[in-house]
Amino acid sequence: MLKKLLAMLGKGSAKVDLMLEQESFALGEELTGKIHVHGGAVKQTINKIVVHLHVNVKNDGSMYTKSVCRFEVAESFKIHPEEERTFPLRLRLPKSLLLSASAVTYHVVTRLDIKYGRDYSDRDVVNIQPPKRLQNIFDAWKKLGFIETTDSRSFDGYLQEFEFSPTSLFHHQLEEIEFNAIIKEDGILLLLELDLHSFLGEEEISRECWIENSIIDHMEELVRYLREFIRETIQHSSRFVGEKKHLQKNYYQLPGAIGAVAIGWIVSEEIEEGVEKIGDQLEETLEDDEDEEDSFFAEHKD
Repeated sequence: MLKKLLAMLGKGSAKVDLMLEQESFALGEELTGKIHVHGGAVKQTINKIVVHLHVNVKNDGSMYTKSVCRFEVAESFKIHPEEERTFPLRLRLPKSLLLSASAVTYHVVTRLDIKYGRDYSDRDVVNIQPPKRLQNIFDAWKKLGFIETTDSRSFDGYLQEFEFSPTSLFHHQLEEIEFNAIIKEDGILLLLELDLHSFLGEEEISRECWIENSIIDHMEELVRYLREFIRETIQHSSRFVGEKKHLQKNYYQLPGAIGAVAIGWIVSEEIEEGVEKIGDQLEETLEDDEDEEDSFFAEHKD
């Protein structure tokens, strides 16, 4: 009886441990692993095992955390003392997630829902990497002499933003290139913004760049395609003056838009925090008023 009571409080209870098959997974892949359940000191009923994938986004000095995927691994079952049970995990990653970066991190929470007991959870860090086609584009920029900046892979409120600076080719014409990526079945669409050097300072120009899979799959052809695209864009820059935000509105809701899963999170959380703060301030004000009333009546009760 004592063991059952202690297990209900969490001591000697069943535990769960997720073992991922690898530390990194690409967008669109299956996150795979095995979930090990270890029986405690007494027989217990497990209502379910739930796995959450959480993303942590740093923006303007604040960290925002959200669950982006939820998956129930097993339905109700009983686990005997010291018994070992193993369940496979296969969770398809959405193509609209943000990629891991200094400002974007992920962790998986595996929760053991125990009947009449304290739930037990396990936490594992995981990296979300670009799929091969997008990685080819990153590599092509590098072959053109561009380097990814430390500010790259941030969330601009619409989509994840990638930022590259030229070190050789285009070095005297460009300050940097920023782009969003929309992954489609037959290719990848880049929403480019080029910061040009000009006698008036910097000039921002934006343009869509569609790259078919037949080009993406051949590095030399991809490098040549991007080089000529940038060269032509610079030569005719007057046609494309403007920020890329006016391009985003047409694409940010598409399934393959990288970072689209985070749209509205930061704004909504800031509103929620603001509402909570206002509520706390109002509660403090009401309490102060009550204290003043009590003090007044105490002074004049005679």
